[in-house]
Amino acid sequence: MSARAWTFAGAVTLALTVGALARRAAPPPEDMRDAVAEPSSVAPEQGWFASPSVRRAEAERALTASREAKVAAAHKARRARLRRDAALAVSAQ
Repeated sequence: MSARAWTFAGAVTLALTVGALARRAAPPPEDMRDAVAEPSSVAPEQGWFASPSVRRAEAERALTASREAKVAAAHKARRARLRRDAALAVSAQ
């Protein structure tokens, strides 16, 4: 076989191997699907070839950040409601 045929065969083998490894990656559990659906910042060293444990850790960080943002928004709304109730109580006096 010529060098060109060997190069083509190697490229096809590499593409099939990468595709097979990508399919074997575990799907995220149900409780992390919302974190995975949101855009997240992936470090350049991770990219497409990150291990499942690295991807799982990134998904957990994104989920934690999302939950923290929701809790912070709930606390902010509660503080605003308490301020409004206090202002109403003062104006009613």
